[in-house]
Amino acid sequence: MPISKLKIAGVCGVVAPVVVLLSVAIAIFLAPRFSWSNNAISDLGTGGTAATVFNSGLVVGGVLLMIFAAGIFGSFRGKVAGQVGGVLLFLTSVALVGVGVFPVTTSVHIYVSGAFFGLFFISLLVVGASMILGKQTRKFGYISILVAILAALPWVGWAFWMGGLAIPEAISVILAFVWVIVMGIKLYRGDLMRR
Repeated sequence: MPISKLKIAGVCGVVAPVVVLLSVAIAIFLAPRFSWSNNAISDLGTGGTAATVFNSGLVVGGVLLMIFAAGIFGSFRGKVAGQVGGVLLFLTSVALVGVGVFPVTTSVHIYVSGAFFGLFFISLLVVGASMILGKQTRKFGYISILVAILAALPWVGWAFWMGGLAIPEAISVILAFVWVIVMGIKLYRGDLMRR
């Protein structure tokens, strides 16, 4: 993939999390009924202006993440594990768009939401493993795997607590999105191609 396209993908990796998190924050502000302890973040996707902001933010963010994922795929040319990770990230992006298109009131929502979180964890593990196999990106590969594990841990806690989903969702997404931003910067700088 040409360097200029990788730079665009890198910018998308930095901007996508900002778009998604900002739309969630605005939707929470517009939805006083929302409760961190009783709701899922997806509950913001139903009813009124908050839902419009939330759902459109997820769709736009998901499309930007698709471009980022294509950049990850392109930067791991000749590295099968890295390219598989890029494909998994692309599918994660499709699932994120699906969460915005199919709100919690639809039967499809649980599948796209589950796919988003599950695929995100797996893609971080696969990309991290590919980076560990590389030379100069090994350190960040270990960090990627650590982020995947830390992002999955809140769900273990939730299994015992069984309260609202918003808290484990937020912790997981923020950790994963910090990784996306850092990877976006690496893509922009061309660091992933220096092996």
